[in-house]
Parts: sequence; structure tokens; C-alpha cells
Amino acid sequence: MDQNPCEKICIPTELHWNARPIDEDFTDENLFRRTRISIDSSKIDDNKISAAIFPIKDDSCNREKYSQADDVLFNIMANDCDDHFLNYGIVKINSNYILSESFSPEGSPDNYTFKILHCPTNCMYPHSEISVFKNNEKISDHKPKSVKAFIRDIIISNCIIVKDFQSI
Repeated sequence: MDQNPCEKICIPTELHWNARPIDEDFTDENLFRRTRISIDSSKIDDNKISAAIFPIKDDSCNREKYSQADDVLFNIMANDCDDHFLNYGIVKINSNYILSESFSPEGSPDNYTFKILHCPTNCMYPHSEISVFKNNEKISDHKPKSVKAFIRDIIISNCIIVKDFQSI
């Protein structure tokens, strides 16, 4: 019998999608994001954490309701069981900080909102994305710098370091 592709890369069974329903209720839920940049907690306090941690391009994260923080380190595109991101850092943020926000750039009639979408993959049911919407339509490209800076500041000022990056 052929082995399940998710099992071939050592992703635990409880993380597999297995046709479970999409769950769009993110109320008061922690989101986990991996980072390959060392995080200095004093820089979070000073709001000077690297913007590279949050590029604001349908940012990928795992939700706490269906996973543990370390589960975000699994690589669903891995070639084998040794091809994961185990040395990466992890930050978490509560969904309420993101869901409650909207922004209109100065002088613009446009309104930007931020939503979290549950986007499971075969090997990672908890996978979700933080997305930007312009006047209620999802946008992936060409977000104004002011909008990206706004949501990045919200995330950075409210994220908590779970595990720091460890260079190999």
C-alpha cells in the first residue's frame, strides 16, 4: 500500500485536512507564524522588529484551534522528513487584533480591512492566511505602503515571541 504523501514527510496525522470543514470563526484565537529572522524582544517593545517577518502578502499562519505552536515549523512542500523548518522562530498574535482593524489612507475614499481566511492544505488543516481587502474585495498585489505599514504595526506591536530563530 502506498504511504500517504503527508506521512512520507512526517507531518502528524492530526494536522491532515481529511475533508474536515472550513472554519471561518477566528474569534479570540492565537495565530502562529514562523520566522527565519532572529527576534530581539526589546525591538518588539520598541516597535522596531524587522518588517521581513510580516511581508503582508496573504501572510501564512497556523491557527491555535487546530494546532500547537511548533506545528507551524512543518514544511508542507518538504522532500523528506528532514526538510522542515525546525530552527525557525515562532511568533503568535491574537486574531482579535487583526479582525477589528480597518484603514483608509489619507485623501483616499478606499477602505481597507483585514481578514483571516482558513485555507487548509492536504497536509496542514490549520493553515490560514491574513489577507487585505479593499472595499470588500480581496487584493493580493499593489497594496499601498501605508496600508501594509498600518497592519504590520498592529501585528508587530501585539505579537509575542514563542520561540526564537536558531542559526544552524
